[in-house]
Amino acid sequence: MKTGGDPFKVEISGPYNSVVEPIIHDNGDGTYKVEYEPNLPGDHTVNVTLNGTPISGNPWSVGVERSVTQPDPSQFDVYGPGLEGGDTADPSTFTIVAKNSAGEPLHQGGFPVFVEITGPTHHEVFAHVVDNNDGTFSVSYQAVDPGLHVIHVILRSKVPLYYDHIKDSPYNVDIIAGTDPSASLVYGPGLLDVYDTKPAQFFIKARDRDGHDMGRGGDPFLVTINGPNGPVPAHTTDNGDGTYTVDYEPEDHGNHLIAVTLRGKPVANSPYNVNVKEGASWEYTNVERYQFTIRSKTKSGANKLVGGEAFSIAIEDSNQSSVDDISVSDIGDGSYVCDFALPAPGDYNLSIKLNGHDIRGSPFKINTPENNNFQRAI
Repeated sequence: MKTGGDPFKVEISGPYNSVVEPIIHDNGDGTYKVEYEPNLPGDHTVNVTLNGTPISGNPWSVGVERSVTQPDPSQFDVYGPGLEGGDTADPSTFTIVAKNSAGEPLHQGGFPVFVEITGPTHHEVFAHVVDNNDGTFSVSYQAVDPGLHVIHVILRSKVPLYYDHIKDSPYNVDIIAGTDPSASLVYGPGLLDVYDTKPAQFFIKARDRDGHDMGRGGDPFLVTINGPNGPVPAHTTDNGDGTYTVDYEPEDHGNHLIAVTLRGKPVANSPYNVNVKEGASWEYTNVERYQFTIRSKTKSGANKLVGGEAFSIAIEDSNQSSVDDISVSDIGDGSYVCDFALPAPGDYNLSIKLNGHDIRGSPFKINTPENNNFQRAI
């Protein structure tokens, strides 16, 4: 036949029962040119009929390969810590790298990459996929429940509802319970009874969202302390058992704001306002008064067991000026307590007399040097 006009019919089907629409050109000389553009790679079946009857050789199987500009899900790379494990406290992340059938990276974005994650309770976990427009995709997800998570990484096809799994998908990822800042504890004397003259200490106990002790260390708790005159250094020790010891030494009295955070989130009831009280300072503490005991004895050297004696106490400085702040108390059992204060550092003579006579050893020498921080004014 040298003329055209025959009612040839061409039907082309591809993967996933997809249909490719052909264009038939009648050349008018008994030949016909058929053009079609496959949507998907893979085997295609071409059926040619004339008046409903298959022509000779029908059907034909045609293999369609991916072009070097097309992504090949079997060649993609998927990697990152979010495929190896994770916990319920922190987001997990991984990366997808698009490649062609030759295993070469594709450096443009726009590929229909999707991630679907199912948790242990069979609920979907949201996956945030960012197309970096350079052939890579950044994926992050926040697991809610501990247990096995199944991660499907897919490349959707041009045919609706059909897709290809990316290499090695799906991934099984075990998620463990993570430390929950709001469920953890902060406690100890360093939050309650603190002085500006000695070290303070408190503790952190890591717990998961259900209040269970973590029992392991490794959490990057951050403690910052601000006092009335600026930051106060804090040292945090990981005890390796889920508890952490925090040591600090305030220099000033007044309110101290203590913030305990874990990855930017407040721990327990943080921040804490701690009122640091003034304590006694060794640098400025001094001797204010002196005291000694007199034991009265009989002529035989035995302790006298009743009071009533009239002891005379006199203290003079090197200029023979008398000290007036002296008191003597009769205890009633033969002992007498003398209490006195010296007006200034220096050398003194202490005289103790009974019935007009110095007792054994009297007068005594008293020396109070300047570096004793002696109380100058009583």
